[in-house]
Amino acid sequence: MDVIRLIAERKIEEAIQAGEFDDLPLSGRPLSFADNPWTHPEWRLGLKVLENAGILPPEMQLRKEMAVLRRQVRDCRSPERIEQLQRQLEEKRVRYRILMGY
Repeated sequence: MDVIRLIAERKIEEAIQAGEFDDLPLSGRPLSFADNPWTHPEWRLGLKVLENAGILPPEMQLRKEMAVLRRQVRDCRSPERIEQLQRQLEEKRVRYRILMGY
């Protein structure tokens, strides 16, 4: 992996953890992964089937769950509950990193 890509991925991960992508204009709206022009043609049919069944790819499901947990941490007032939510969030971050290969 080249250095620029590594730096870019680290910056993106830091922004995700800081919640900087939580309130984007299309946030909360479904995206079609099957219609993405950069999706490999052999994956399109499978992604369309998953999309029609209401199933997200595993990495997207984890990102969605992490966004929910970040919002809960931000809005929570109980220190004990914040600690519990942060543990859950860190577990999901680790699973996401493993799934994405970094």
